[in-house]
Amino acid sequence: LNTTTGAVVVATPTVTTTYYVTGLDTNNCSDTDSITIVVNQLPVVSLTGDTALCAGDSVSLTVSGGTSYMWKPLNTTDSAVVVRPVNNTVYTAVVTNAAGCVDSANINVIVNPLPVAQYSVLPVCRNEPSVFTDASTGTISDWSWNYGDGTNSSVQNPVHTYAACDSFAVQLIVTTAEGCKDSVTNTA
Repeated sequence: LNTTTGAVVVATPTVTTTYYVTGLDTNNCSDTDSITIVVNQLPVVSLTGDTALCAGDSVSLTVSGGTSYMWKPLNTTDSAVVVRPVNNTVYTAVVTNAAGCVDSANINVIVNPLPVAQYSVLPVCRNEPSVFTDASTGTISDWSWNYGDGTNSSVQNPVHTYAACDSFAVQLIVTTAEGCKDSVTNTA
């Protein structure tokens, strides 16, 4: 209590507590009464879902721990939502339990940019080495080349020799450290 005397006191219990008050009138007669303040527990908010994704992807976010929910900034009351943010976004789940107590938690979803796969190649000649030059943009950590003749490479700027004289659909798949991918296929 903020004070033990007076007509108005402030109680801030953290557990259910019974308070007793004794009053005196002008004739020195007293009477005692009590009040029990029930302290309901806040909901235990639990959030799940990926906190990082690639631009254009979606992620499922789930909240539990209550009887009703409100997602912000989505303004939806479902316990599970699918989001496809364009930019980094903080989602707040407001949870209410059966006692009417409210708590909330945040989940920050990071949107990683996509790389852009590009390459160039000098003219392809049979039994002559062809130099493939990666021109992709983004923070690339992995290169996967498919030369269209059944062979592959994971070198950034590979040299490949074709055994046959033909046109080949050459595919380059680039991947960032965050797992974001792009691909391009050209005829060599």
